[in-house]
Amino acid sequence: MVVIVLSAAGVGLALPSAACPMSAPAQSANATLEPQPVANQLSPEASAPAAASVDLAAAELSESNLGPGFAVQVSDVLTGQALFQVNGEEARKPASTLKIFTAAAALTTLGGEHTFGTTVVMTQTGAQSATLTLVAGGDVLIGQGAGQIAQVNGRAGMAELASQVSTNVRARGINQVQVVLDDTIFTGPDLLPDWDWWPGASWGGPIGPLAINAGHEGPGFDQEGFSADAALAAAEFFRQELAVAGQDQGLALPFLEVTGPVARQTVIGAGVEVGRVDSAPVRELTAYMLEHSDNVVAEVLGRMTAKAQGLEASFAGAGQAIEQAAEELGVDTANLHLADASGLSRGSGIPPSALTQLLVTAATAADATDLRALTRGLAVGGLQGTLENRFVEGGTAGLVWAKTGTLTGVTSLAGYLQTASGRELAFAVMADQTGEVGYFTARDAIDQFVTALVLLS
Repeated sequence: MVVIVLSAAGVGLALPSAACPMSAPAQSANATLEPQPVANQLSPEASAPAAASVDLAAAELSESNLGPGFAVQVSDVLTGQALFQVNGEEARKPASTLKIFTAAAALTTLGGEHTFGTTVVMTQTGAQSATLTLVAGGDVLIGQGAGQIAQVNGRAGMAELASQVSTNVRARGINQVQVVLDDTIFTGPDLLPDWDWWPGASWGGPIGPLAINAGHEGPGFDQEGFSADAALAAAEFFRQELAVAGQDQGLALPFLEVTGPVARQTVIGAGVEVGRVDSAPVRELTAYMLEHSDNVVAEVLGRMTAKAQGLEASFAGAGQAIEQAAEELGVDTANLHLADASGLSRGSGIPPSALTQLLVTAATAADATDLRALTRGLAVGGLQGTLENRFVEGGTAGLVWAKTGTLTGVTSLAGYLQTASGRELAFAVMADQTGEVGYFTARDAIDQFVTALVLLS
């Protein structure tokens, strides 16, 4: 188990024996998403590495292994001072390191305990008939069955919602209903042209405010590809579950007939809420998004953040909302431009200096603040998430917390590390022209650089 130590001095780590290089194997990626309790506080007296030592650690970084125009910044968490930089204030394509900004914006705008509700509103159309409007509220990790309180993906359940609705509707003497879907909370396109999405793509799908398992398609919503219309697929699944629940003979109520396929329609007239399920809280959703680099969850968090700021819940609105939240945190956004909330678009640009500035701000925030949760959601080198199989050897396992970023021709990594002296550093390495050198060469160069920083005393 890894215990992240968070203090005013920054991000640290208490290493039980299982996390030591010569002890038990690394944890699986199924490690709990809940933040681990703070065990102690690292001393702010831990020595910072000398600038010359950091320069030496970076000596092998070059265009031959990162491609032209690579950008790097390393900052001390305690002081915020830049220890090393190459093109540090120049924007580069961030890929998924952008999700660090999305998490910060969602946590500070919505609040860590905020949840997204999926509701059903009944509008009576006759003495014993009604229209049931499934109102999408931003939960794209709904499960198929009953809600699972210990899970982020599946915290709310469609079968549970259908059972609630069936009972409440039948108790009102209704025996015939039609299900419609209201997913108008989001506006604008559901894909960006430069995503180059195709049916079967494994990295995400069209963005909507309702989905089962982030929109994965297939009979169990567990296939590699994503649905072209995840909201409608989820609504149809709800309709099927409602039809089953409506025939429950264990209730002394009239059976319920569910008619027709699901249509899209906004709530009309005065209705009554007859069912509701809620997502996991934002602090858990951001951790899930960061650890698994979930593009769909990132985009939805961006849009819900925009809506909370009174902006359009669209790609453009999300980018504006995330930039605004960063500016309010004191991050220099002069060279920041965001085309989406996940990093899939090549139209975004973030300087490494802005990434490290945000990371330092999060790590030095008061422990009880929502922003502090950002530091607990990052993948851990050698142990979990997208870094489970990186930083496994050389004494680095458990000493790097970071967000990966990968697109064709783009390789980046940004996060925290702890040096051999116990000092916490924030770093960002961004290479967005790696076509000639290749992904693995660039990734290995970044990992060797970060490893060299960890070993500094």
